Amino acid sequence: MLNLRNQAVSADWLVVANCSATPAHGYIDPNFPNPNGKHDVPVIIYGYTPSFSLAVFAAVWFSLMLVIHLAQTIRYRSWWFFPFSVGLLFEIVGYVARSLSAKKDPYNLIFFILNYFFIVTAPVFLAAGIYTILSALISRLGSKYSSLSPKVIMWFFVLSDVISTITQVAGAALIGSQESKHKDPTFANNILLGGLAYQVFSIGVFIVLAGRFLWRARRALRRRNLDTFALVFAAVTILVYLRTVFRLAETAQGLNGSIQSNETYFACLEFAPVAAAVLLFAGWNPGRCLGSTVRGNKSSYQLDTRHLNSIPSHIHCYSNILFCFIYILSQMPPIPQGAKPLPRIITYYQTHHDSAGKLISPLPLLTQPGISLTHLILAAIHLNEDPNHITLNDHPPHHPRFETLWAELRILQASGVKVLGMLGGAAKGSYTRLDGSDAQFERYYLPLRDMIRARGLDGLDLDVEEEMSLGGVVKLIDRLRSDFGKGFLITLAPVAAALLDHRSNLSGFDYEALEVMRGHEISWYNAQFYCGWGDMSNPIMYEMIIRKGWPIEKVVIGLVTNPANGSGFVMWEFLSAVLNLLRGRHERFGGVMGWEYFNSLPGGHERPWEWARQMTSVLRQEDFLPSVQAPPINVATKPVLEVEADPDTSNGKPVQVPRSFDYYSDGSDV
Repeated sequence: MLNLRNQAVSADWLVVANCSATPAHGYIDPNFPNPNGKHDVPVIIYGYTPSFSLAVFAAVWFSLMLVIHLAQTIRYRSWWFFPFSVGLLFEIVGYVARSLSAKKDPYNLIFFILNYFFIVTAPVFLAAGIYTILSALISRLGSKYSSLSPKVIMWFFVLSDVISTITQVAGAALIGSQESKHKDPTFANNILLGGLAYQVFSIGVFIVLAGRFLWRARRALRRRNLDTFALVFAAVTILVYLRTVFRLAETAQGLNGSIQSNETYFACLEFAPVAAAVLLFAGWNPGRCLGSTVRGNKSSYQLDTRHLNSIPSHIHCYSNILFCFIYILSQMPPIPQGAKPLPRIITYYQTHHDSAGKLISPLPLLTQPGISLTHLILAAIHLNEDPNHITLNDHPPHHPRFETLWAELRILQASGVKVLGMLGGAAKGSYTRLDGSDAQFERYYLPLRDMIRARGLDGLDLDVEEEMSLGGVVKLIDRLRSDFGKGFLITLAPVAAALLDHRSNLSGFDYEALEVMRGHEISWYNAQFYCGWGDMSNPIMYEMIIRKGWPIEKVVIGLVTNPANGSGFVMWEFLSAVLNLLRGRHERFGGVMGWEYFNSLPGGHERPWEWARQMTSVLRQEDFLPSVQAPPINVATKPVLEVEADPDTSNGKPVQVPRSFDYYSDGSDV
């Protein structure tokens, strides 16, 4: 940098006729004498003295938007949209530097370079966030509406972003370097111009593809209640495109052009479009509207920059590091649940408060030693006659009584425990309302979807204890998968007998048929081995289910944790022996679930977490019993029983299937 302190300014930079006129070689503000500091240049490179009020307002505005966007990104865990927040951070740095230019020293080259670099390159990150939205929409609505697959769109436009950013970074950096040396910045300006031109081209192609997709998918968007979000998405894309076209025109004229020398153009065509775009996405956040994941092969998001070797090595290295960091963050999955996903240890959590209204905290499941809980299922979500009146037991999820509960569940999630919601159960009506016409389904499903997103649940357990059609449950599963992506857990809670005989169930549909049709979308089954529907005092029924062909890892043994919670409680002396046998025999044993947490034995009301500790000692300890393989049955030598082992009497009555039952509750939540 040149040290111009105490040096006379060359006559070439002075204004002769009118102090307010623009000199031939740059602008000098007659009301702001040049301090001639260490990093000062003879003229104001902006072409005017920047407005302090505009710069401060912009910095505050983008700071507020950054807080809102980061909060929603974390709340909805939409890490794929993280580049948008990076763009906002760049805007803040740029406008802070601009405010320093306006208030402290408009001749300062460092302030100008920081302002120019960060404000020019910020929309590249905003555009990266926009590109991922189209991929998410295509994944959720179907590739039939798009000319290209989500993978191709993501790969092409992310790579385009890399190219345009590297070029713009190089151009902006070289402009600052040339200006500091009083050299002609035309070559550097042309580099920046090339980067902006390519960005205009790539966003233009994107607008064509996105517009065609939105038009073809307009009916599907309306059915999914995404038509308003689609309009917002289109508006934001056009606003960012407008800003990029402005920058292209400005750069084409050069630093001393009429566009660059008039701050009104900057305020209306740089600040205003970007400010409006981030405001729209703050109101219609993509994470809230689309979900936490962008479906598709993650390998498609990897960047191949080997062909960019023509860029100077130091800029190439910087850009690679920057973009790898951003895209690793944007595709970062939630915290894994542990090195050993199997066997699972699951507890249902329906009774949340004691008779005095005090929360029964689930945190001891995390803080007490010797416990390796993998999943907690929050019960029970009910869809009532009014579609917008969803209740968690008897109260809406936003009721003040649940504030501490939601906070503690967030702590469990942050520690790796997956938290699911349970829909339905003994209280009937939820699935009847979802099993009607398409219009009725949408009316009741959309508030449920929004509630799941708002609370950040990791999955949904479908406890269907009322008549529902096979088509109805398939539609519900398909919609959940479409809206929440591959990482979302979808489980069902059939009675154990339903896995052996489709007539012995509470759900109406055939679980075997469901497994054939949608087994790839179902994470596991919480099979109820209690209340007359199954028995875990011995391994016979479980082995019959496995021999029937059910995947071992998908059958979770459901137990009552206290005799007060339902019939079929098995004493620990017998249960531990059975679980040890099954865990040793089946390498991919699915695990156990307990109904329910608040009074689980052996600790009871005072120490309900001890049930999970017992299960951990058997199922997830480091040294398991040696594997004992069940001997194969040799059909040729299998003995034939001449007399039926359990004969029915000639005039005996048929065995009665157990009736529906109500779960125990202390009455404070149900």
